[in-house]
Amino acid sequence: MSDAVRMSDGGETIGAGCTICGTPAAELIDFSARTRVRCPTCGSLERHRIMHGLWEDELRVTFGDRPIRALLCSPSQCERSFLFADLQTYDLDIGVDRYADLFVDVCDAVGLRDASFDLIVANGILAHVYDLDATLDEWRRILRPGGMLLVTTPVVDGAETVTHDLAERTRLWGTERYERLRIGTYRLSGSVDLHPAFEERFALRIVEGTDPATGAHERIYVLTRPPRTAPAPAAGEPATGPTEGYAFQRCRVAGRTFAFCLDGPPQAHDLPVTDLLGDEVATLHVDAFDPTGDYAAAPPEAPWETGMAWPLRARLPTQSRMRPGVYLVDGRIPFVVRHPGSARVAVVLPSLAGTAFNDAGGRRLSASADAPGADVLSFLRPLAPERLLEDAGGVMRWLAEADPFPGDTTYVLDADLHEPETLEGVELLVVVGRSTYWTRAMREHVDAHVAAGGRLLILGAEVMHWQVRLHGWRQQLIRHAAQDPEPDPLLHTRMWHDDELAYPVAPRTGGEYWYGGRRAVDQGIGFGGMRVVADAASPILRAAELRPGAVVALDASAWDGVPVRRFDRGRPEVDLGEEAPWRHEVLGFNRVLPAVPAESAGAPATSCWMVLRRTPDSGTVVHGGTLAWSQQQAVPGEDGDAARGATLAMMRLLLADEWPFAAADDRP
Repeated sequence: MSDAVRMSDGGETIGAGCTICGTPAAELIDFSARTRVRCPTCGSLERHRIMHGLWEDELRVTFGDRPIRALLCSPSQCERSFLFADLQTYDLDIGVDRYADLFVDVCDAVGLRDASFDLIVANGILAHVYDLDATLDEWRRILRPGGMLLVTTPVVDGAETVTHDLAERTRLWGTERYERLRIGTYRLSGSVDLHPAFEERFALRIVEGTDPATGAHERIYVLTRPPRTAPAPAAGEPATGPTEGYAFQRCRVAGRTFAFCLDGPPQAHDLPVTDLLGDEVATLHVDAFDPTGDYAAAPPEAPWETGMAWPLRARLPTQSRMRPGVYLVDGRIPFVVRHPGSARVAVVLPSLAGTAFNDAGGRRLSASADAPGADVLSFLRPLAPERLLEDAGGVMRWLAEADPFPGDTTYVLDADLHEPETLEGVELLVVVGRSTYWTRAMREHVDAHVAAGGRLLILGAEVMHWQVRLHGWRQQLIRHAAQDPEPDPLLHTRMWHDDELAYPVAPRTGGEYWYGGRRAVDQGIGFGGMRVVADAASPILRAAELRPGAVVALDASAWDGVPVRRFDRGRPEVDLGEEAPWRHEVLGFNRVLPAVPAESAGAPATSCWMVLRRTPDSGTVVHGGTLAWSQQQAVPGEDGDAARGATLAMMRLLLADEWPFAAADDRP
C-alpha cells in the first residue's frame, strides 16, 4: 500500500486526494472535529481509504476471479456503494441503518447459514457489540473455511480492555436504543485481551496502513478462518427442483432491498416477480451457490425454531413499478412492499397466524396430524402465499385490482404493529383475515391509534384471540402451550379472554372469537350471512345501500361474537361489560355454533356486525364479525357485489371520519 503524502504549493499537507472516487484532497470536508477528512463525493473517511488500498492492492488477488460473497456489518454508504460495490454483498444492521438488507444481531446471528460467506467487513463496530466473544464466534461460524474477516476498531496497545459504564454506553445513541436494541459503546479494547480473542478463532495478521489523502494511520486486522481439519459436514445433494425460499424480512418500505434465502439449483438463474393479479413486475436474479466443499454446512437441528438457514442468494431492490402490496417470487415466495412515506389507509395482513400454522421445518404452533407442536417458531422458513394471506386472499386481490385509494394505501404485517412508528400518519387501519395472534404491544399501539382519533375496520374473525410474544432480531413467534417461563403474568401467552391478562377484547373491537363460533347454517342455525337490523338512518347502511331485514351473504367458517342479554324485536341487545364503550350500534347479526358452548348455555352464539366509539373523542371502530368480509369480495355476482359495495362504503365513511351512528350526533 502506498503511504505517500505530498505538500501543496503553500506548504500545507493535503495528501493525494480520495483514492476511492478521485475527489481532490482540497475538497475534503470536516467531520467529527477532524479537519478535511471526509470525501464529499463517496463519503469515505480515513479508515475507508486505507481499507480500499489494502483490498485493491492485495486482498482482491487473494480471492482470485471467482465471485465473492461478502457480508458488510453496519456499513457506511461509502462501503455499500463504492468500496465493495462489485461484490455479491449483503449488509446487516440491528436497527440504526434501516437501509440494511438484513436485520440481524451480530452477537446472535440466527438465520444466517454456516460457512456461507467469503468475506466479512466490520469497520468500526467492534466497540459497539454487547458480547465480543459471541460476535467473534458468529463471524467464524458464517465464514467459509479460508474466508476472511476485516476488522478496524480502536485498540490501546499493551493495555487491557476497558468496559464502559452506562453513561458512556448510551452517550452516542441514547437510552431508548440501548434498552430496546442493546445498541451502545461498550468498551475500549486493549491488545492484551483482543489479540488472544482473535487468535483463538482465526489466523491473525495486523496491517498498519496510512491514508494517502490525510496521512492518518489506521490498523486493520486481517483474520482468516483456518481450513477444515475434519471432513465437511454432510449437507445433502444440491437441490434440483423448483427454487424454494423466503425473504429475510417479509415486509419492507418501498425503496429498500429485499434479501432472499433460497434452496434451489446451484447454477445462477432468474425468477419472475409478480403481483397478486399475476402481472410480472420484476425479475429476481439468483446467484450461483454450490453447497458443498468449503461451503458445506450441516442443517440446523431445530429449523422450525432457528430458521431453515438457507443461503442468501438474491437481492431485489424495490422499483417504481412495485407499488405498495403483496408480491410473489415465482408464484411461491411472498413479500410485502410498504408505502415509502405516510399513507392514510393501512391494510394489516395476518402473518403471525400464517407463521403459527406453517409446518415448514417439521413443526407448527399447535400440533396437527402432520406436525408436532412447538413453543417457538421462526419467521425464516418458506411460507406459502395462502399462509401469509390467511383467509384474506379475496379482499387483497380486490384491493389490488380496484385500488380504491390510489397512492394513499399501504400494506403491513400484523407483526409490524409491534413497533409504534408503523401507525404514524395512518388514519384508517384495516385488519383482514384470520388475525389470531397479537402481542400486548400490538394491541396497545392500535388502542392508542383509536384513542387519538384513528379509525379501525376489522374485516375478519378470530381477531386478537391469543396473546403471543415476539423476539425481534431472532424473528421468532413465541407461545407457550403449557407453563410459560415469562415472569410478568400480563405477558403470558394465553387467550386474551383470560382474566389474568386484564385486557378484554370485545369492548375495544366489538367482537371476539370466545363469544363467536363456526358456521351452522347447514344445521338450521343462522341466516348464512349477516341479517341487517340497524335503523334505516344508519350512515353505514345508507352508504352501502342496504335496508333493514336484508341478509348480506357472508357465510364463513369463523365468526367473532359478543355477549347478548336478550333479543328485543329481533335485535340483539349486547352486553359489553364494565368497559362498555361510550356508544355502540349493532348493524347486523348472525347465529352460529358457539366456540365455547358454556358461554351460551348450549344455545347458538351471536355474531354481530358492530360500530362503536369508546369515548366521545376517540375514533370509530367497525367489526364486521365474520371472516367472510375478507373472502366474499372474490365471489362473482350479486353476493360479491354486496360485499364489495359494503366494504368500500365502510372504508370511505371511516376515512372521511363521518358520524357513524343512526342517532344524531350528541357529542358534548
